Amino acid sequence: MNSGQLTNRYARQILAAVREVIGSEAWSQALQEAGLGRYREALPPMNPEPGVRFEEISAFCQHVRERFGPEGGGRASADRS
Repeated sequence: MNSGQLTNRYARQILAAVREVIGSEAWSQALQEAGLGRYREALPPMNPEPGVRFEEISAFCQHVRERFGPEGGGRASADRS
């Protein structure tokens, strides 16, 4: 793996899992805001090649966490009691 990049396979697993939890509409918005809009139509390929920068996947995960909380329950962490 190149420095600073996730493999396509690992990025695909993260993106697909998050879509299952938060739904397609919120997922598309999170992709766009993180600079990953190129994956709205097709996820990264299932191969071990480097492909997604850590900064991109980190921004995506941070957006999801801020919007939906750590479990993806639909409320931001600050709103949880």
